[in-house]
Amino acid sequence: MEHFFRHPLLPYAECRRSTDSARKYRMHMHKTFSIGAVDRGEVEYSVDGETGRLGPGELILFNPETMHACNPVGPDRRNYYVLYLEKDWCLTLVRSMWKVESLVPASAHVLGDGILFSRFIEAMETILGEGDILEKEQAITEAALMVFEAACPQ
Repeated sequence: MEHFFRHPLLPYAECRRSTDSARKYRMHMHKTFSIGAVDRGEVEYSVDGETGRLGPGELILFNPETMHACNPVGPDRRNYYVLYLEKDWCLTLVRSMWKVESLVPASAHVLGDGILFSRFIEAMETILGEGDILEKEQAITEAALMVFEAACPQ
């Protein structure tokens, strides 16, 4: 099952929730900065020539225009979230944190911080939930800030 959140007042962000998914993906890329979290099951990922496994408690990051794939391990199904963020919005946000001229790419593909993972899941639930648009905007911004602080070298 797929559930998406998009809103005209927040055109820089899209949120996806997939449950009970066995869907497999070929190598592909997005123009966005993408943050993913598996909360049930396990996936095999491939990005920038690196491969590995990702499960609950870890975030995976894909810089814009980076070839990648994440697929279930064996016949198992998984539940996951993905937050897609437009590059220009990310750059504006990063410039509010640091003096930079361009978007600072994430230095790691996987963040294994359980607290960060839990906070990201909470943000995604807020974005997908029944709250008002300001709550959703705040959740998107806070999720992005914490990921950039953890993953982008300065």
